[in-house]
Amino acid sequence: MKTRPDVVVISTSQTLTDGVSRGLSEDFEVVARPSVDEARNVLRTIDPDVVVADARNIDDGGHALDRFLEQL
Repeated sequence: MKTRPDVVVISTSQTLTDGVSRGLSEDFEVVARPSVDEARNVLRTIDPDVVVADARNIDDGGHALDRFLEQL
């Protein structure tokens, strides 16, 4: 049985992922990954309650992130 809700954070910003982790870690299990591909690998093992996607630093015009979010 899950004790805390899962949050997946997708961001290349260490500042953002650290801040989210610090702010939510008491009540949530936070998993941060720097890319859509790495986040996709995480989703093979957990079913997150929340996904936070940082779209500020997009390398491919946002298409990979867009497709990823549509699949959720």
